[in-house]
Amino acid sequence: GNFSTGVGHTALFANTTGSNTAFGALALKTVTTGGNSVAVGREALEAFTGDESTAVGYKAGEALTTGGLVAVGFQAGKSATTAIGNVLMGELSGTAITTGNNNTAVGSQALSTITTSTDNTAIGHDALRYQTTGSENTAVGSEALDALTVGNGNVAVGVQALSTDTVGSRSTAVGATALKVQQATGSTANNYYNVGVGYGAGLDLTTGYYNTLLGSF
Repeated sequence: GNFSTGVGHTALFANTTGSNTAFGALALKTVTTGGNSVAVGREALEAFTGDESTAVGYKAGEALTTGGLVAVGFQAGKSATTAIGNVLMGELSGTAITTGNNNTAVGSQALSTITTSTDNTAIGHDALRYQTTGSENTAVGSEALDALTVGNGNVAVGVQALSTDTVGSRSTAVGATALKVQQATGSTANNYYNVGVGYGAGLDLTTGYYNTLLGSF
């Protein structure tokens, strides 16, 4: 291809006309005519054939074929196949995403379990770590919403905010450990509509609904 750079065993092996940059064994190995992609690290974007993706790190974006992705970190976005609009930065961030779109993960193991979920934002170590199918959640802070699996529409800002709930939906916690022990019942997503604002706000609340708690403890 024109204006391409490939360094490493079979890096840019199939490239014919696209303009790409690849450093590392098997990096961007499959791309032929796709352009404007950057892969740095062994097997980064190895299966990619599309345009305008960036992957930095061992196996970052390894399985992506035609979507759009920014993945930085060891195995970040490793399993994404046709997903689009994801930004994943940190070791194992978004590593299980397959076709989920428009997710943002910044931090080690942030959003590391989701597969097909969409429109989630996780910033901080282990933020939304165990989410699998929930969508439209926002977690900012180390271990914020880290236990959530299938809940939707939650907002947690602060270290360990809403960090116990697994299936609750549509609660808002702002402040370190706010609503930390809330635990929705059942195995499917349940709407709880709790709001806790302040350090440790609602720290004793477990299964209540429609509560608004302002101030520390």
